Amino acid sequence: MSTRPVEYTDSSRLNVGTVDVLGMSHSGINTSNDDVRLTVELENLDIRDAIRLGSGDLFIDVTGNCTQQTGDDITADGLGLMVDGMTLIDNAGNNVMTFAANNGGPTVLRDASELTVDTVTVSGMTVTGISTTNDDVLLTVHSGNLNINQAVTTRGGSV
Repeated sequence: MSTRPVEYTDSSRLNVGTVDVLGMSHSGINTSNDDVRLTVELENLDIRDAIRLGSGDLFIDVTGNCTQQTGDDITADGLGLMVDGMTLIDNAGNNVMTFAANNGGPTVLRDASELTVDTVTVSGMTVTGISTTNDDVLLTVHSGNLNINQAVTTRGGSV
């Protein structure tokens, strides 16, 4: 876990994508093992380019939906979600070790290798286990185990 997380808050829609300025281009989010916290206060987060954090954790706090475009994978040690709407993070190339979510909508996560449901903390924000408000949760692990170390509560939804 990094001692200096990268934090970004947007009051409306946020797209993680490519930015071109004065002939220089940067795509996605890349760190040297730093934690990242993305907050979207009013609308949706759309991941349109890869997020590569190494051993850093990613925490996503979104009022709307969180979606991911094909091929724009997330690589991080931990992924913590607080998403009021639907979460669709379903690329087979995603690779996170620890997952936690407190979501208000259906949650889909696809991961390339072993995944553990546990606790993720970034910049004072903590999520433990998986909790939804009467919504379904679908976790897919392509290689390795799915370890459940914390509670998974859907309050009427399916897992």
